[in-house]
Amino acid sequence: MQNALEPNDMNVEHTLASTRDRIEAAATDILTLIEGLTADEFTRSRLTRKTTLARLRDIADAAAALSAEGCAAMPEVDWAGWVSLGSAIDSGGIAPAREWKAASEDAGTLLQWMRVYGQGDR
Repeated sequence: MQNALEPNDMNVEHTLASTRDRIEAAATDILTLIEGLTADEFTRSRLTRKTTLARLRDIADAAAALSAEGCAAMPEVDWAGWVSLGSAIDSGGIAPAREWKAASEDAGTLLQWMRVYGQGDR
């Protein structure tokens, strides 16, 4: 017989589920925005880049707000990398190649992990 979750544990689980949902939505948006684009097309499209950066920023904000316990619950994710990306976006020092990698590779990997971790919620 399993023990019932303590109220604090339920809060942590709810917060993690909410964060996963937020990240999953942002990553899905990113992949939809860049679908079919090459790196050069992405770099030339100011509107797509601006919107993609906003969604990358959403992921970075969620990563920065995640508690150490939340990060530890999803150890395969490079949370520090996402926080670092957010800092680069804030400083205006993010290169188009880094934006493209985050959008075309990292967001997809992150989305897969969010879906894996979210399976326990369903």
